[in-house]
Amino acid sequence: MILTDAVFDSLPPEVRAAFDANPGLRDVLAGVMESAVPAELTAMLTRAEAAQFQQRAADLLDQADRIDHQATLAGVSAKADAALAQTEDDADRLAAELKALVEAERDAADKSGAAADHARELAELAEDLASQGADPAQQTDAIVRRDAARQVADRFHQVAERTTARRVTGEADLTAARGAVRQAKAAAKTAHDAESSPGTAPLTWWTLQLDGIRRLMAGQLKAADDKALASELVEQAAVAAGVDKLFAARTRQKLADDERARVSQRLLAPVPTGNRDASTIVAPPGVGPIAPLAGSR
Repeated sequence: MILTDAVFDSLPPEVRAAFDANPGLRDVLAGVMESAVPAELTAMLTRAEAAQFQQRAADLLDQADRIDHQATLAGVSAKADAALAQTEDDADRLAAELKALVEAERDAADKSGAAADHARELAELAEDLASQGADPAQQTDAIVRRDAARQVADRFHQVAERTTARRVTGEADLTAARGAVRQAKAAAKTAHDAESSPGTAPLTWWTLQLDGIRRLMAGQLKAADDKALASELVEQAAVAAGVDKLFAARTRQKLADDERARVSQRLLAPVPTGNRDASTIVAPPGVGPIAPLAGSR
């Protein structure tokens, strides 16, 4: 039947409304069309309907590619957001650690300064007792205390230096972490921008397998990868149809024809001629000089 659902749906709305108002009109018209329309027209209309279905299939394949592309972009955005959250957590942790390192450095510096002051006071006391000629026991006690204070001051100084080094490293780590946060934010923004404006979805393997050859022949494939895959499909189809053997036979035939042409050209090449003095003709080995022919001069 010519008046199929697809053909009916393609009619203008006002025409479809007329059919809806007269339910039996469609069947009557279909019967008239079947009895009156030539077979050639029936075939042409059927092919037109098939072309509509083919275009519909192509549209569905493109829609499926867009769904896949959107899902891929959403996945990239989700990964970018997760990476950003991780880098921000790392930066917050390092910032808290740096705050603790700064406090520890300040405390170590205070203790180191106090220890150095104490060692200096004891050193001055030992010098005063020595200059005053104080009792040996007092001087000995002052010297022992001075040396011990110096050792304690050295240990506190080393601790202060280590805490300062840790603070410097912490600052470098935090700077790097904040740089990673900026990069992660930029990557997340790029991912979300791509997700919100996905552009043209790339063709998937499924679309090229199902509709690649038609699109290639219609000049609809623009990307180099799409053309390459479609060309592989064409090559496979050619092998399945035996076209490769046909081209191979043609190539062998052309090579044979070219070879025969070259042989013919060599065999039919003209021999140089002209009036030459016999004296210029070189005799073969073992043969005497060739006498000039009469009238050659």
